[in-house]
Amino acid sequence: MKIHNPKIIDTKISELNKLLNDITDSNKHQEILNSDDAVGNESW
Repeated sequence: MKIHNPKIIDTKISELNKLLNDITDSNKHQEILNSDDAVGNESW
């Protein structure tokens, strides 16, 4: 098995972390929008 360059792996992990953070931020923003829409709306 070929040993990968740790620097390349660190770079890939960093890129993945950034993507995850972007997705998380996007989801939080969407939840805020959804909660704003639900204000005064009792659906249960």
